[in-house]
This record gives sequence, C-alpha cells and structure tokens, in this order.
Amino acid sequence: MKVIYPDYLKQFQCSGKECPDTCCKGWGIQIDARTWKKYQEEKGSFGKQIRKNSNKRDRTLKFQEGVCNFFTKEGLCRLQQAKGAEFLCKTCREYPRHLEIYGEQKEWSLSLSCPEVAKLILTRERPIAWLAIEKDVESNYKGEVEEELVELYYKMREWLVEVIQESTKPIAIKVAEAMALAHDFQKYQKKERKENWEEVEERIQSVWNRYQKENETGRLETKLKKFQGETELKNIYVGNYLKIFHEMEAIEEEFLKFVRQVEGNMGENKETIGKERRLIKDAKEQSAKREVFYQNLFLYFLSVYFVGGIYDGMLYTKVKLAVFSFLIIRELIEQKELKEGRWLREEETWKIAWKYARQLEHSSYNLERLEEELENKEAFSLEMMLYCVLA
Repeated sequence: MKVIYPDYLKQFQCSGKECPDTCCKGWGIQIDARTWKKYQEEKGSFGKQIRKNSNKRDRTLKFQEGVCNFFTKEGLCRLQQAKGAEFLCKTCREYPRHLEIYGEQKEWSLSLSCPEVAKLILTRERPIAWLAIEKDVESNYKGEVEEELVELYYKMREWLVEVIQESTKPIAIKVAEAMALAHDFQKYQKKERKENWEEVEERIQSVWNRYQKENETGRLETKLKKFQGETELKNIYVGNYLKIFHEMEAIEEEFLKFVRQVEGNMGENKETIGKERRLIKDAKEQSAKREVFYQNLFLYFLSVYFVGGIYDGMLYTKVKLAVFSFLIIRELIEQKELKEGRWLREEETWKIAWKYARQLEHSSYNLERLEEELENKEAFSLEMMLYCVLA
C-alpha cells in the first residue's frame, strides 16, 4: 500500500495553550467505537467523569457553551493530561491531520481550519511536493475503485498543480486556467459509466497537450481577456455566492455575521474610492505577499478535495470548490480592507481563511450542500466564475 503526504505534513506542531482559536470548541466531536469501549470500561471516579460528559445516544463528547467539557481554563485537555494522547478519541488524536483512502493508496493532509496549519500552509514560499512511502500491507479498500482511475486523478492533479505553481503569471490567471482545464477534463470522465481507461487517459492527455500549446502561443491568454475587468459583474455574482452561507449550519456565528456584513458592503463601491487610494501606497509589497497567500490557499483546496472525485465523478466540481473558496476568502479580505482603509496583517488573513475552513469542513452538511450548488446551479457556470476570478 502506498502512503502519500505533502512535504509540510511533518512540520506541524500544535501550539497548545498558545493557540488563538482552539479546536476544542465549535463542533461536535465523534468518539470512535474502540475509544468509546475504552471510555465505558475506565474505572474509578475518572471513568464516571468521562461517561457523565459523553452523549450515549450519538457517542459524542458533551459541550457547554460551545466548548468541550474536558477543556481547561489553561487551554489544555484534561483527558490528555490524565492519560496521555493515546487515550484520546481518533478525531482528537489525529486532528488536524486528515486521512483519505483511495483504493490501494492512503493520503494524509492537514486541515486549514487549524490556526497553526493555516500559518504553516499560507506562508509557504516553496512549491508544494508530495512524498510517498510503500508499506507492505494490503488495503481493506482494494478493488473498491479502479486503480487506473486513481492513477489518472493523481496525474490530473499533478498537471493542475503545475498550472498554479507557474511562476510568471498572476494567481487570478492561473486559477482561471486551472478551472477551464478541469472543465475540459470533466468531459472525458463521467459518473457511473463503464470506462475504457486507456481511451479516457488518451483523451485527457490530449486536453493537457492542447492547454500547453495554447499557453505557449498566447491563445489561452487571448481567450481569457474578455472576462477581465468586469468588476460590476463580479460584485453581483460574488454577492449572490455569499447568500449560500444563509443556508449553512452555523459553526461559528461570529464568522457568519462577518459574512453578512461583507454581503451588505458589496454595493458600496463608490464610497470606498478614497480608501482604495490610501491602500495604493504600499500595494506593491503587499500584493507580492498576497499572491503567495492566494496561491497556497487555492492549492490547499485543490489538493485536499480533487482526488475525491474518483467516488462521485465530479472532478470539475472539486476544482470549482477550490475556486469558490478562493473567491470568497479574497472578497472577505478585500472588503474588510476597503472598509477599514488599510491592508490587513498576515495573521488577520490567516484567521479569515481558517474561519472559512471551519464553516465548510466541520460540517458534512455544509460541504455537501455547497458541492450540490456548485454542481447544479447556473450561477456556477464556467463563464460566470471566470468573470469573478478575473475581475
């Protein structure tokens, strides 16, 4: 079995009580079956305390005012203090590490919803690379998906990452190119269809070859020009995208309040001209840093979600999820800057990113609802999203 992980995975270190936004609040923590059995068998007063603070019906830890009952005033976990990290349930033990299994391959990633991970990923200046190790064990998921399909998805992701990590173009152009490329990939990988993988791979390879040729000749750049500079269209479309958050499960009400405020500010562009001018003074230095931030942001969502398309056939939707996340976080940052008339500090942009990730990733309902919208609504057509990206 092959185990794949990004090269920054082992750099993560929990900041513990120094964390600005602990993961011990704001979401339900499910206890896995093995740990639940261990908690039920724990003896003495500590065992009674564990069972008192666990929900038997759905096997979750009890929370009070949004915070886990085992979370101390010092910002530490009483379970871990008493019994060590191995005593924790699987979610608490592994987070922010996240595992996906694709047939005979395991892939580990880090969750952007963790502040320390957000800092680690979003400040990265080197190209991302994946490492792989072989383990002499057989996967329990062998045969669940065609290995040819898994290999094809990894190849497509590698190409899309190459597009985003190209060093001479603005991130908005690269995001637009990646989305257009995924749109064409999707034509040759349909859901619930018996595939001749050799033919499919040849067709997808031809899409990649065409992209490279059009990129070299400048034809691709010409195609994208008609979508550039349409700020009014972008404000309308992105303003509508923000309304999706009205229908989401609230992970943190404070973040949703911020989203609603930004939504309300979208029509106030005329009043922000003076603030825009004040921001221009240090725009060059700030924009270079911000390009790195947005590139890493898009790569995160692309890397984590794309290969999951092998299960539902919606590879283009996975890329649109990354584009949507890029658009929303960019808008939240820019609107806050215009409102306050200043560039946000790096740590403020990280916070917006991890708060967004929590709203999306700490609720299966929210993630599934968003993917359904991206897959089926005309508002998320290639043309409309290109206007938003390139405005």
